[in-house]
Amino acid sequence: MKIDLLLHELHRDENDLGHELLRISERHKVDHEIYHLGRDVARWSQNHVREVAILSEGVKSVSGSGPVRVG
Repeated sequence: MKIDLLLHELHRDENDLGHELLRISERHKVDHEIYHLGRDVARWSQNHVREVAILSEGVKSVSGSGPVRVG
């Protein structure tokens, strides 16, 4: 199913975004606004990763494929 591929790519890209935001926030510890904003948005991104994984599990259970791993 094409939706499986879309969810897989979305999961991967959102996970990469969260990690990159954490790296950026670490590089800007002295600028508290950037540091905290980066961490807040990274937390939102990780929530999205979990939500996409749950959605993907539901789609895959219908199509018969295995689940997407969270993390």
